[in-house]
Amino acid sequence: MQSYKIQEIREAWVQCELYRKLVELGYYVQPEYVVQLKKRRLRADLAVFKGDKFIAFIEVKNHNNKVRGIKKEGAQYKKYLETGARFVYCLHKDDIDSTIAVINAWSDNL
Repeated sequence: MQSYKIQEIREAWVQCELYRKLVELGYYVQPEYVVQLKKRRLRADLAVFKGDKFIAFIEVKNHNNKVRGIKKEGAQYKKYLETGARFVYCLHKDDIDSTIAVINAWSDNL
């Protein structure tokens, strides 16, 4: 029989964990939220709502500890800016709680 080992944490795990924690806090979270822009579209990893109020988009990455950052000149970042909506990046599993803190702060200031 083949032996299986736990694999390294991947982006999908980070997204699932964010989803789980936000739902436990009472948020409605919609994965793979599609926004039609003028000439293109954005597929946000997570869209977060409190009741019927939109809070923000979350874009999930899973960079290793040595390489973290957002390409502000990249097409994806520019698409988020084009929406005019709030958005936050979660760049690593260690950023999950701080990302949730940002969502909570924005939710409190609706």
